[in-house]
Amino acid sequence: MNRAEGTAPRDSGVPVREKIQVALHKLLGGIDNVRRLLVTLLIGILAIAFLFPVLFTIVNAFMEQEEIVENYGMILEQISPGFNYGYSEDDGSGRTYSDEANLKLIPDNVTLSQFYTVLMKSPDYLLKFWNSVLIAGLIVLGQVVIGALAAYAFAKVRSKWVDVLFYLYIVMMLMPFQVTLVPNYLMADWLGILNTYAAIILPGAFSTFGVFLLRQFMMQVPDAYIEAARLDAAGELKIFRKIVLPMCKPGL
Repeated sequence: MNRAEGTAPRDSGVPVREKIQVALHKLLGGIDNVRRLLVTLLIGILAIAFLFPVLFTIVNAFMEQEEIVENYGMILEQISPGFNYGYSEDDGSGRTYSDEANLKLIPDNVTLSQFYTVLMKSPDYLLKFWNSVLIAGLIVLGQVVIGALAAYAFAKVRSKWVDVLFYLYIVMMLMPFQVTLVPNYLMADWLGILNTYAAIILPGAFSTFGVFLLRQFMMQVPDAYIEAARLDAAGELKIFRKIVLPMCKPGL
């Protein structure tokens, strides 16, 4: 039989329904890509807006004092009226700057003289800076050591009172600083450490947040590892140092 004469041509292509589905899939994929692009642009704009003050501060830190006063003298005058910042009058008004602030991202002359002045010629600043470094460093160190030990006890010690004690401990996180200020003062007075670094460091080192955070990490450590170590006659301190701490590095 002749195929060209009595037979209708077959549709060898893709069915119409599948073509429509493919087209809709491409359309929806294109819309999704556009949506992602718009969200990315929005997030980028917000990131630039939030980072601009930080970038602006860092860049302007390298300006000479004359340029700072020239560009932002109006703002400085509002902060401390009547202060001429060490400059003589040149227009009869006692100012060497315009009535409008001039935001600049690129200084005319880059200088490090102000950093030298602050770090080398300002004993009061250096004293306060190193006081902050010392206090903050010791508080962080204390939080890591004390928080890790307390978190291990809350996470892995088997006792019916552990959870109750932990929830009572967490209540401290809900209390504002003003509530604990007077008890901390009375405790420091009772210990005889008023007007010392210890009166600031000790309350910070026993912060509840570090214990809470590290406990959540230690809860994820499988108990099977700890049971296996105990079967090998490992003590709690060795289990803590050799098994639990290495698995909690992100939290630490």
